[in-house]
Amino acid sequence: MLLNRLLDILPPTPTPTPPNPSWEFLNSQFFNTFVVIIFGLVALIALIVAIKSYRQGQRRKELAWQVRSDSLVIPNQEVRDRIEIHLDGKPIQDLSLVSIQVWNSGNIAIASIDYVHPIKLKFEGRTVQDAYISDMEPRTLQSQEEVEKYRRENEILRQKEPALVKLPELHFNSQKASGILNSYTLKVLLTGPKGEISVVEGMINEGYLKEVPLLVGSSVESAAERAALIAAASALIAAIIGAIIGAIFLLVQRH
Repeated sequence: MLLNRLLDILPPTPTPTPPNPSWEFLNSQFFNTFVVIIFGLVALIALIVAIKSYRQGQRRKELAWQVRSDSLVIPNQEVRDRIEIHLDGKPIQDLSLVSIQVWNSGNIAIASIDYVHPIKLKFEGRTVQDAYISDMEPRTLQSQEEVEKYRRENEILRQKEPALVKLPELHFNSQKASGILNSYTLKVLLTGPKGEISVVEGMINEGYLKEVPLLVGSSVESAAERAALIAAASALIAAIIGAIIGAIFLLVQRH
């Protein structure tokens, strides 16, 4: 009787809680190994992306252009009022001359077949009267026959689009390979008030077109190069973080 009372007073023996299968799985060697492998793969992929992005930034195909001058042929108003200018037998007003330098600003060659779409400049609000190439570097960049052919092609173009000029599709070696900055100057005679000059058409196969502001000069860092360096740095950071997390999981697994 006394024993029964004591048994009633004593708390019941707790029933053991069954182990949580999810928690056991998270603490299992298989799961820890799986996590380490995943982070290792992420780190490896990020490292490959970083290397590829950096190499793409180092090998870029880029054509730059810069308006070097844009001025009236006769800037003085009093003198203009005293002089009458004729072009092809017709009197013209507000005659201006624009000089545009074009060069290979990348570090690989631009072949003639890379111009998948002709590059055209638009002179807003003005009429193109003539366009020709000068100051080629090297001088063998284009033959005299090709220069004249280019001039005739633009003459045909401005009959349909009087505000447009097409750039010649020349083979440009890189300065790194040839030791010479491959370039030429495009001279354009125009009539009409000064307006915006912009690229309205054109594409280079796996390459870029870049307008360089006059005050900055030709040493402007390429936007494509900056983007490639940023992408490479981001991928490298991701690779380092992935490797650190993977190492932490590996240490936890061993202890």
